[in-house]
Amino acid sequence: MCCYSNKTIDIGNFISFFAILAMVVGLGGCTTARHPIMPMAKIEGVKRPFFAGQIIRPKPGDTITYEQLINQLKGMNVIFIGEVHDNPDHHLIQVQILQSLLTKWGPFTLAMECLPAKLQPVLDNYLQGNISEQQFLRQVNWQKIWGFDYHFYRPLFQIQKRTGGRIVAINAPQD
Repeated sequence: MCCYSNKTIDIGNFISFFAILAMVVGLGGCTTARHPIMPMAKIEGVKRPFFAGQIIRPKPGDTITYEQLINQLKGMNVIFIGEVHDNPDHHLIQVQILQSLLTKWGPFTLAMECLPAKLQPVLDNYLQGNISEQQFLRQVNWQKIWGFDYHFYRPLFQIQKRTGGRIVAINAPQD
């Protein structure tokens, strides 16, 4: 027994009451609907889930290593590498792929959506070293024309400039 004030409480009943209360509250959590973990993305024809960092071939739906990916790109005339424009991880992967392709097969032409074709002369001047990076950004009006953080794209420009690779501005005019 436990004494409090002038009342006497049976400790066994007290513990039993709180044990039952705890179970009711605890079991309530077991009865609520749980939201399933959503897959990262769905690839048509691929039934199993995949995880961040895996490279999935849509057909036949298996995973391959990074080295296998780079080797499979050999001999391709055109390679599309997309990204979510404000996702730094996507941009890092783009740079890694560009560096790997450059190491294996040398300089190549890189087409970039971030600049409209009408700005090709300014881009060429920058790549040839005729204008500075600041002049390039000002002349193309980067913030207005593209708006996404230039530092996500900067490594691509620098690699092509350093290696003599070409960049083609392929976006449609905004007007």
